[in-house]
Amino acid sequence: MNNKVILAFLQNLWHKEPERVKEIYARYPSQRNDLIARFLFMGCLTGRRLMDALKPDLTSRIIWEETSREIGNYASSKFEPDLTHIENAIRKFQPDIILCFGKVAQDSISAVSKIIEFHEPMSSQFKIYNCIHPAARGNAVRDLKQLAERLKKELKDICPECKDTGVVDRDTGGYCNPATQLGYDGIECSTCNVEEEDA
Repeated sequence: MNNKVILAFLQNLWHKEPERVKEIYARYPSQRNDLIARFLFMGCLTGRRLMDALKPDLTSRIIWEETSREIGNYASSKFEPDLTHIENAIRKFQPDIILCFGKVAQDSISAVSKIIEFHEPMSSQFKIYNCIHPAARGNAVRDLKQLAERLKKELKDICPECKDTGVVDRDTGGYCNPATQLGYDGIECSTCNVEEEDA
């Protein structure tokens, strides 16, 4: 399976009962990112647009984070990004891809990646994908769908023999030619090496 780690940053969480949410986070600190995802996809505009564009197969692969640990009580709540929190999240999850939704996230991750690169040259090897905030007016839906297509291409399991996404075993990493990829276990690529049926 393609095991690339995707870490996504939005601006900050909001909830009509922010103190209650803070209590939940305090009670389950190890489940912070799962809780962010649960609140995100409970029905708000941001979550609905993300789910419509990325679909469950992509949204479930993403680790969801916020640029601030603060929680607002209305949709337009805004807080200063916490660069230390962002850096800690990046170091914790060691992502291959970082998704930045909105200008706040884009500027914050850009600043943090420069800090990491300055202190540890060549350590920030993640790709950064910038996208409009899902709740923004204008072209948000179109841009989110374009991001979805870009991610699908990035995450495809490619057969090294024919460069196509044929039948590749997602559990064992099997490919169609043992000479080109270790771990081959007889799985055939549907494009370049179809196994003939016995007569």
